[in-house]
Amino acid sequence: MSKHKNQHYIPQSYLNAWTDPDKPPKYEPYVWIFDKKRSEPKRKAPSNIFHENNMYTIYDENGDRDLRLEHGLSELESDFSELREHVISNHEELDKYQQFLLNAFISAMWSRTKVQREHLRKQWGRPLNLMRQMKKQLDEADEHERKKLLSMPNLGSTGKGMRLDDVEKIVDKPLQEMLEPMITTITPLLTKLDCLFFTTDHEVGFVTSDAPCIWADPAAHKRPPIYRAPALMYETIEITFPISPQVCVLLNRQSLNGYRKASYHELSEVNRRTIGNCGEHFIAKKNKLEEEWTV
Repeated sequence: MSKHKNQHYIPQSYLNAWTDPDKPPKYEPYVWIFDKKRSEPKRKAPSNIFHENNMYTIYDENGDRDLRLEHGLSELESDFSELREHVISNHEELDKYQQFLLNAFISAMWSRTKVQREHLRKQWGRPLNLMRQMKKQLDEADEHERKKLLSMPNLGSTGKGMRLDDVEKIVDKPLQEMLEPMITTITPLLTKLDCLFFTTDHEVGFVTSDAPCIWADPAAHKRPPIYRAPALMYETIEITFPISPQVCVLLNRQSLNGYRKASYHELSEVNRRTIGNCGEHFIAKKNKLEEEWTV
């Protein structure tokens, strides 16, 4: 049986922070997993959820498995677990390297999920369909029309644009093609943001999900529709990421830094965002949710 075939898009080590502290003594540690459609929650071990076969596996020309993405993510997960346990849980200030490490993990958690994979597939599917239509035109064109079409960079043999087979690879394997460049591009941009850690002693605390990194902009509705998507260029951008049930990080451009105990309103707003933006499931450490979190 192939090793590293079962690959988690939400790491088991990350989810371990949400295991129910009140589990019976002989039970395997478990979290409470809630369906977005509001069916009854289930108890699941972190090792048994949010995984898929060969989700990040790259195959070379000989069909051999290249696991560099899986190994790289695994190393990042281990570093984050150390940072969470020994620094963030103690409410200590992060140095520059630790902040960069946290931002790299947040970038990875935004980029590596099934939700992001399907978004990429849909996003790149549109230009792929257009390029296929253009190729069909090329195949059916006369000599004059072919010369005209071949001058276009996406179809010409010496053009500078992406070729049809490049885009086909992205649509077929979005994470294998895009995960590494997304992480390396986004991470340094996040280091320019302010970093506030919300803390809480609420019995349930912050929930997490199958897509836990949320980009939001409370002021987006004030802009024209085409400019309403959350973006790092806006002063009102807010990126939330639950570190554990006790801590959630808020990346922002409003000079909010350090550690601060979240009000109940802030806790509820973060949990509403996490639940409302999950793909299919969200996670809590207890089978108990506040009603306002799910409306």
